[in-house]
Amino acid sequence: MTLVEGKDLTVRGDMLYLKTLAGLERVHVVLRRLDDAFCDPVELRADSTIGVPGLLQVMRAGNVVVSNVPGAGFAESPALHGFMAGIADALLDEPLELPDVPTWWCGEDAARANAFARQDSAFLVPTWPESQRDGAPGMAPGAQCLDAWRERIETMPDAFTVQQPLPYSCTPRYEDGTIGNRPSVLRLFAIADFNGGWHVMPGGFTRLAAERQSTVSMQFGGSSVDTWVLSSQPHSTFSLLPSPLKPGDLARKHRTVSSRAAENLFWSGSYGERAENNVRLLRLILGSLENSDSDSDSMFSTLVELALQNGLVPQVDMLAEPSPQTFERTLVANLDEHTGAASIGQNLASQARASGEIRGRLSSDHWRTIVAARNDFRDALAVLTLSSPAPARHERYDRVMLINALEHLSTQLLAISGAQGDRMTRDEAWRLLFVGRHIERVSAMTAYLRVVAGGCQLATPAGFDLLLQPFDSTLTYRSLYPGRFEVPALLDLLVVEPTNPRGLYGVYEHLCRKLDEITVAAGSSSHATFSGLMRPVESLLSLERLCATDAHGVHTELIEVCNDLNALVALAANEISARYFSHANTLASRVSS
Repeated sequence: MTLVEGKDLTVRGDMLYLKTLAGLERVHVVLRRLDDAFCDPVELRADSTIGVPGLLQVMRAGNVVVSNVPGAGFAESPALHGFMAGIADALLDEPLELPDVPTWWCGEDAARANAFARQDSAFLVPTWPESQRDGAPGMAPGAQCLDAWRERIETMPDAFTVQQPLPYSCTPRYEDGTIGNRPSVLRLFAIADFNGGWHVMPGGFTRLAAERQSTVSMQFGGSSVDTWVLSSQPHSTFSLLPSPLKPGDLARKHRTVSSRAAENLFWSGSYGERAENNVRLLRLILGSLENSDSDSDSMFSTLVELALQNGLVPQVDMLAEPSPQTFERTLVANLDEHTGAASIGQNLASQARASGEIRGRLSSDHWRTIVAARNDFRDALAVLTLSSPAPARHERYDRVMLINALEHLSTQLLAISGAQGDRMTRDEAWRLLFVGRHIERVSAMTAYLRVVAGGCQLATPAGFDLLLQPFDSTLTYRSLYPGRFEVPALLDLLVVEPTNPRGLYGVYEHLCRKLDEITVAAGSSSHATFSGLMRPVESLLSLERLCATDAHGVHTELIEVCNDLNALVALAANEISARYFSHANTLASRVSS
């Protein structure tokens, strides 16, 4: 049995399928736990995001068996208690073995009149599982004076059911050093057999009322315990519990990777990498602005363009020629997760949301670090902005506090990256996490190179620093080429060098390799490997051509290869989504039927 959410299922051609990384798997039986109104947004509640569009049509076509079918919630109506004696007599020709709670459905005139004649006070309960807001109060308030409710009951009688108050049984409870008692309800379980009979299980489920509550309600603080019945006779030793495993019994099992889990892993990696890149870039920009005292600084326009390219500031918030002060205020104002920009706060919140969907695949430390990164940065921004009066927000802020918050966040993001590489099961879904990171990394690095090269800043010391820091290669370059500012050496380290974990060609090669590994691991024969979509790394431009400039001193071929790689990773992301997440082009590749 596979536990799924609505997003794990899809309807194709009046058939229900489970979306997995390996393709679409036919679903024949569904045990539904979702409320009726939410199970199909096409025909029921259009605002439902937890159902399966088209599920009812599949049921009508007879292509899926649904246990607890929509409409079965009617059996939960307390009004049925008033008809149980008649149902037993009509269908079984015998009385009830156990008397039911005296119940009157107010939608029946005679029953309503009888209830008012026999009861001065009673429990008023909603007839339907999903009653109106102004409907009956339910069991928690206790018995109600019927005369006080007569007018409302007469207005909509079918919505009310009257039940005679009965004394609860009480169960001993040890609390505060003494033995007390609480009202209790014993819930039993029965199993149907193939002959149409029923077998009551030896035991049950006891629910206890909350403190100072006269009725048993889990919604109002009740508790529950397992209940066992001790036998006075020898009992069978038969057990459905599995026998202890022996080494020879072990078989390597791999749980099904649903498309939803794979998609959230992909985006968790992508958002984490994006946040890490943006934190590194923002620290660089703030440091450059602090050290610059000239509005005409040669690198300022490049910094603005990098911020725009990486989503640190939205285009609409930028003036045609912003001053450094205006630019800095705009950067700070767009850090929060609720801004329109693809801000650091938004990336952290999105990473936490995606990771929350695959919580069972993350270690406790991994998950705590993700949540802490979002919450700590959120709290730091609240202190940073709320400490100033509203008109002065972002115009005057504590720069040191922000830098410290960014440094702390950078450490947390590094810890998250380490946990992803060190503490997760290495299946095909895990590979997708790093595919998301690599796609985002290639996109960011190509943006850095394209902007700096396009601004003719590549051969300047400031341009060197601007590229080496986001590529995390400052110490490596200085140790290899101390005191030298050589473009060939820079491009070799940042683009061509395969051992550099942030070298552009190396990251792209790792990405291509992982994409082909996912294709093989998914096991779908209907898809070719990604090698047909992605250019082999051997075909990319050589270092000599990357270093070449045009008549204006612009590295046009470097810019061209950056554009090509950015387009290729965008194509790969779209293909991944179509193949493994939405299965938009996999109707013919059904794993099982």
